[in-house]
Amino acid sequence: MCRTAMAGSGSMRAVTGVCATTRRSRLAPSPVACRERAASAWSTRNWSPSSAGRWFFQNGPQRVHVELEAAPWVWRLQPDGTLRSHTGLAAACLATWLDEQGRLYAETGLGLGLVHSQDMHLAADWVESGRWSPQDCLAAELPQRFGFVLSPQAQAARD
Repeated sequence: MCRTAMAGSGSMRAVTGVCATTRRSRLAPSPVACRERAASAWSTRNWSPSSAGRWFFQNGPQRVHVELEAAPWVWRLQPDGTLRSHTGLAAACLATWLDEQGRLYAETGLGLGLVHSQDMHLAADWVESGRWSPQDCLAAELPQRFGFVLSPQAQAARD
């Protein structure tokens, strides 16, 4: 149903600045929407990027663009070495990155994501064991390198 609505969403004005992701994979209100856990769970099931790299969830025929704290995905580490996204999708890690603030990112076939803060103990074990070898990066360079927009609202204001 949502994919059908997405196909016909061209005439409906998109919304920006209403929700934001957090490093703990929650959609946070900014300031009035996404307050309910059910709304947050529903919105992450409809999580997609636009062709311009603006991440959104589909609300019927309307796109709600989301302000990203650091990256489009938040990854939970699984004991078997796989990753699970904040939307429930499984992925394999292709590379890891560590920014100047000490935030750890995992690159997957789905894209770049921040490692969930509650999984840093397991991530540290994986780094120490050699499973992961994070490369240094600058957070400001990641959106361009990986093709996503941190702030659709700020970008829309510039356009």
